[in-house]
Amino acid sequence: MTSTIFKTVIITILVLSYVVLPAQNHAIDSLQKILPSQKEDTNKVKILTAIGSLYRSQYNHAEAIDFFLKASKVAEQIRDFPGVSKALSEIAITYQQQDDYAEALTYFYKALNFFEQSADKKNMAETFQLIGYINYLQKNYVEALANYDKALSLGKQTGNKKISAWSIRCIADINDVEGNDEGALRGYFSALKIFEELTDSVAIGQTNVAIADFYLKRRNFKKALQRDSMALRTYMELGERGPGWGVALCYNALGDVNEKNGDIDDSIGNKVIAQKHYTEALNNLLISLKLWEQTGLYNGASTLRARLSDVYIKLNKFTEARQYLEKSLEVSKENAAKIDIQNAYESLSYLDSIEGKYQQAYQHYKMYVIYRDSISNEESAKKSLQTKMQYEFDKKEAVAKAEQVKKDIEAKRTKYNQYFIIGGLCILVLAVLSIAFFQWRNNKHKQRANSLLQQQNEKIEYTLSELKSTQAQLIQSEKMASLGELTAGIAHEIQNPLNFVNNFSEVSNELIVEMNDELDKGDIAEAKSIANDIQQNLEKINHHGKRADAIVKGMLQHSQTSTGQKEPTDINKLADE
Repeated sequence: MTSTIFKTVIITILVLSYVVLPAQNHAIDSLQKILPSQKEDTNKVKILTAIGSLYRSQYNHAEAIDFFLKASKVAEQIRDFPGVSKALSEIAITYQQQDDYAEALTYFYKALNFFEQSADKKNMAETFQLIGYINYLQKNYVEALANYDKALSLGKQTGNKKISAWSIRCIADINDVEGNDEGALRGYFSALKIFEELTDSVAIGQTNVAIADFYLKRRNFKKALQRDSMALRTYMELGERGPGWGVALCYNALGDVNEKNGDIDDSIGNKVIAQKHYTEALNNLLISLKLWEQTGLYNGASTLRARLSDVYIKLNKFTEARQYLEKSLEVSKENAAKIDIQNAYESLSYLDSIEGKYQQAYQHYKMYVIYRDSISNEESAKKSLQTKMQYEFDKKEAVAKAEQVKKDIEAKRTKYNQYFIIGGLCILVLAVLSIAFFQWRNNKHKQRANSLLQQQNEKIEYTLSELKSTQAQLIQSEKMASLGELTAGIAHEIQNPLNFVNNFSEVSNELIVEMNDELDKGDIAEAKSIANDIQQNLEKINHHGKRADAIVKGMLQHSQTSTGQKEPTDINKLADE
């Protein structure tokens, strides 16, 4: 029973602030009065969520879900995705509180989707923990462990030690259930160490209670009492700063240890010692009940009354046992807690049979059977729905994997296309470089030929001038002057295209270096752009090379020798020239 109450407390602390009922009602009234004046913004989302939380703390689940849905709707309209996720999570927790695990999982996964879209790893981790806990309650330990592992991984990624510690602690619970004692204890003490580093007293107390429960299951009552006492001291030191249920939880756990210890002594005939343990258990449970009632948590108080009746029966105090059982049944019916109702009817039937009230025992037993079958049918329906949900999940996962395979194939195809384009560009660049090299070599040959021809022409002109100098010194001087001017003009005209050829050649070499660098980086677009620049430079080199060639040809025509003989000439052609 300690384990059941402990699970209830874990759920409750996630969603409940410790306030008494009148204060809660006052808070709800105050928030609802200011609600109409609020704009459609994040403040309104927070107010709606807060009202829902207060209703849930009173176990008014219908109103709570209604306000959480309103908060979700407003948040989605204003694109407040953290607000949407928070509201959906609160709805899931509300369904979980009602043991409606199918609906709880549905809304947890919806919230998780929004957290993943906004890359909110902290809330993703917390949601995975809650999903894992639902699977844990349903004894789906494989799925629970997978979710706890995801939460732990996210906790490590974000450096959030608290999330990591809780994940380790939850994994230890699974190891405990599956009988892996070494793994369970190692996990509990690892989590406890982190909580102590964080000075998280509440988590320290809860973990010590969990360790005590571990020892209790293995009948190590001494160590169980030590750990429960350590937890009690931790909560007592917190005082009003601590959760109202903390001390109640510890007294409940201490009562459980004493009761189990008494059962062992009773089974081996140590009746006197067993009665002492039962009396100690009764005192602890009575203190716990008082504290549970102060917190307003009906589930803890209702279950505890049923346990108290069991201890009273073991102490042969049947009147007190019946009082607590009937009160437990009354409260359980008010809150529609079917499991507690079933247990109460079963215990009443047992008590009736002890007291010889067989007809009443029969009636109570029939009611027990009715609720037992009802719960069994609900469990079957839940398992069926869970199976269906698991099928849908596996189906979606298979589709997602298929999509991923398709994406991987497309990525490989794209990569191969890129390699093909790069190879083609390399070939193109080599071709351009080859053409440029041959063009440059041809230009060099032309330059050398032109230079040699120029030298020969100069020699011829010089010889001709020497021959004619004897005829007329004045005419020779004028010709030499004309020849000097002509040579200077030709040299100047040839120099201009040659300068362009040299400049564009140097620039092209630099561009080729840059293009190779870009190809190494994989920037194909930039490499193509540089290749276009190189092509333009080569065109300019070719253009200016042809200019130089035209100048030299004109010079050759001008320097042709003549025999001095008169010949017939086409006057029109001569004029054109």
